[in-house]
Amino acid sequence: MPVFELTNRLQGDIGEVVFEHYCRHKSFYKNPFLYIRTRDILDYFSPKNFLPFKFENKVIKVRIPDEIEDEIRRVCKPSNYNLNSPTFTPDYLSVPMGSFFDEVDEKIKQVKDVPAKYFNWIEVKTNESPLSENQEELKKSSKIGLKVFRIKAEFPKEFEIIKE
Repeated sequence: MPVFELTNRLQGDIGEVVFEHYCRHKSFYKNPFLYIRTRDILDYFSPKNFLPFKFENKVIKVRIPDEIEDEIRRVCKPSNYNLNSPTFTPDYLSVPMGSFFDEVDEKIKQVKDVPAKYFNWIEVKTNESPLSENQEELKKSSKIGLKVFRIKAEFPKEFEIIKE
C-alpha cells in the first residue's frame, strides 16, 4: 500500500482547507468574512471590478473598490512567474460580511459598496512556518494589508492511501 509523506506543500494545503472550513462557520467568527483564493482572481476579475467570493457553500459577487483594483491585479499574478506550477504571495483576499451584505432566501447579496479599508490579504501558515520575503514585502507595502492565520496542529508524518 502506498505511503504519502508529509511535505511542506501538503501541510500548507491542509492549512488552507482548515482555514476555509473556519470561514464557513458563522459561530467561529463574530463578523464572518467572505474569501476568494488569490489564484482564482485573474480568472474571474470582471471588467466592472466584480469578484466571486465564497461563504459557506455560496458564491457572492463582490464589487472591488477602484482604489485597490491595481494592487489586486498585481498581487494575484504568480510570484514565481511559472504558469505550470504557480505560487502566490498571499493565499486569499477577504472581506467581512458586516452590514455590506444581506442574506435573503438563502442567497447573500451585496447591498452597499465595501470601502477599501475592509479588504485584507490572507496568508495561512501552519505551525511556525515563517513568512516569505515576498509576503514580508507585501505586509509592508500593501494598501490592503496582510493578515496571517496560523493553524497550530500535529500533522502525521505520513498518510497511508488504500484503494478499495
